[in-house]
Amino acid sequence: MRLDLQKFPKALIACAVLLLVACSGGDDEGGVDATGSAGPGTISVGQKPWSVALDEQRGLLYTANEFESTVSVVDLASREVVATVSADRPVAIAVNPLTGAVFAANAFADQVTVIQENEVKAVIEGDAQPWDVVVDAADNLAYVANSEGDTVSVIDGDSLRIVDTLRGFSEPYGLALSSDGDTLYVSNAAANAIVAVDPATGEALRSGPVGERPRGLAIDEAAGRLYVANSEGQSVSVLKLDDLTLVTTIEVGIEPLAVAVNPAFHAAYVVNSFDDTMSVIDISTGSVAATVPAGRKPWDVAVSGDGQHIYVASSASGQVTVFAADQPFPTR
Repeated sequence: MRLDLQKFPKALIACAVLLLVACSGGDDEGGVDATGSAGPGTISVGQKPWSVALDEQRGLLYTANEFESTVSVVDLASREVVATVSADRPVAIAVNPLTGAVFAANAFADQVTVIQENEVKAVIEGDAQPWDVVVDAADNLAYVANSEGDTVSVIDGDSLRIVDTLRGFSEPYGLALSSDGDTLYVSNAAANAIVAVDPATGEALRSGPVGERPRGLAIDEAAGRLYVANSEGQSVSVLKLDDLTLVTTIEVGIEPLAVAVNPAFHAAYVVNSFDDTMSVIDISTGSVAATVPAGRKPWDVAVSGDGQHIYVASSASGQVTVFAADQPFPTR
């Protein structure tokens, strides 16, 4: 059953912290109920997980553990780490659901590690400080934002080589790709702007101003909106996809680094690293419905394909914090 956030009174949302603690057991891993659906809780992974990605076709979750230079492979059903793979201080991770290939951006080594079946298949030398990565599954390509190189590298998933370099960016930190693969959205942190480019040619299609130091991006194609986490602006900019004009600006917590959209529950989730919270935005009203404790130093957030679960990489906790979208969220 889908529960809309606006239907919960603020008092009920505030009281729900007791429900979450009872279900999750505090810092223990969440359990799996009789129907096989996992409830809220935490998953212990490597040290300083800065990014989280899902491969639901194979029932797996991946985290990029920057501090210990590893990638954790988690079985979603048991919520246990089933493999640990080496990567040189990875900060971002993405999966091709068709091939199962995992791309880890190693920002401090200027490399991308490619993992398949829990083994390193390639280490690709790239441009300076690869900070984000997205995958075009249909064309078997990976796009890598190089924040200090001011470029986006294009990796061919078959040859595992860089086949193109898109230029003209200004500290690109975040990426989002349209579902048809025809438009790549890039956050230019130094310019406080978003640019949409044709990934086949590198041609800039349109651009729009946002808040200070934009990082994470999320697309809501059904609503025609792009959500932008402004890391030094304590805000999220909401833009029209078709022309990148500003629709609204939503105040959130301190140092918002990543955002994910959940159309099934009319929500967007923004992780605020400095104050250890996640802002839950009701996208139908453009307002914050709840501010949720999200572990220490949350850096990234992902939503399951059915919208039922939200996964937050809690960096300083060495955990992934899991929320059930159909339950009221606790407030801080």
